[in-house]
Amino acid sequence: MIKISGNSNYKVSVIDNKNQFYIVKESFTKDESQRLKKQIEKQENFIDTVIYKPDIIDKKESKYIFEYIRSYDMINYLNVKSIYHIFDYVDKILSFIHREIKESIVQEIDVKILQTKINTIEKNLLNFRKEKIIESCFRYLRENLFIFRNEIPIGRCHGDLTFSNILIDYGDQIYFIDFLDNFIESPLFDIIKIRQDIVYGYIFQTYKGTYDKHRLSMIFDFMNERMNREFGDYKMYFRYLDIMNFLRILQYSKNDHMDGYIINVLSDILS
Repeated sequence: MIKISGNSNYKVSVIDNKNQFYIVKESFTKDESQRLKKQIEKQENFIDTVIYKPDIIDKKESKYIFEYIRSYDMINYLNVKSIYHIFDYVDKILSFIHREIKESIVQEIDVKILQTKINTIEKNLLNFRKEKIIESCFRYLRENLFIFRNEIPIGRCHGDLTFSNILIDYGDQIYFIDFLDNFIESPLFDIIKIRQDIVYGYIFQTYKGTYDKHRLSMIFDFMNERMNREFGDYKMYFRYLDIMNFLRILQYSKNDHMDGYIINVLSDILS
């Protein structure tokens, strides 16, 4: 059995059964098992005409076996493929978000849901209260709740649409993996999670392989320009949700390097 490194709280491994590979994901506590079950149900219910998902081969109480997709990871794909393949990839991802928004119900959010989430994150970050930027972030979130008096799209979303959770198989088909349940199910969070990589370079902090950073930065700038243009109606939420997103990540940071990176990003967003 080969253990796969990752950022989730679950154990993820590859197993070889007579030269047939499978992904195994399992949880070990009641709370984690309940959350993993929700995420699996979200993956099962995901249907799209362009984006694929790994088949679920078997499932038990807290252990799930998935189809193994032979694929590029996104950073490797962006490094080696022609610009025409990359343009096609960008078009497919942005078209997917457009479909999400189109299928959503536009409605006003009860700010109490956001207040509760902010309070929970703050409790989990008590060790960072000495950091003035963290206090400033929470102050900003509470003082700007009024922006959610406007209606936003509520509906289908992946929940954690980072480059780490997008695979391209050797036939150039796009696969989504590691769906995540969210406290608000909105396509806006898929936009924010992509911004996490293309605007703030989070993928550079976690990726273990080699890459041409100059090439990737140009591709990311291109993607960011496209997203700002095509989803400009929602730009008023980007700063708010970017801050909330990185505070949520900080809860699970496991080393000083990542702590410092996130704090610097939050400082840049606020400034």
